[in-house]
Amino acid sequence: MSPQHYRLLILNAAFILLLALLTGFGYGQHVVANISGTAPAIPGDLRGWRMAHLECLLNSILILAVAAATRPLAFGRGVSAILFWGLLICGWTNAIASTLSPITGGRGASFTGLDWNSLNYLLFIAGVIAIFISVIALIAGCLRAPNKEPNQ
Repeated sequence: MSPQHYRLLILNAAFILLLALLTGFGYGQHVVANISGTAPAIPGDLRGWRMAHLECLLNSILILAVAAATRPLAFGRGVSAILFWGLLICGWTNAIASTLSPITGGRGASFTGLDWNSLNYLLFIAGVIAIFISVIALIAGCLRAPNKEPNQ
């Protein structure tokens, strides 16, 4: 992976991780509201904010893990570009859709017409397609990467 792709993956993972921290406040607001029996200060529900928080957290960790694991591998430009863009698309579409879901009241589980729920659905589908393409590129890149002896 090129140094620029590597740096940009880390940077985007950090921004998605920041979004995970921010959505954690929404999750926390709803946890406290459930415990105290009061209305939460922000829209949404506990399930939606939990999902948003975990989606952002898990997608940022996924990007960081793949970036770190592929750093020493000599991938070609094509595999590197597919992996880079696939991870970014997957990470951001999942992060945005899961954050919009509790705010807009949609779940994104199916297409329901021209509404927020359908936007979330399309974002989630784009993320699913992107991660499949990324994993296939990762496998292909690993199979084609030259074997190198570790430095001693």
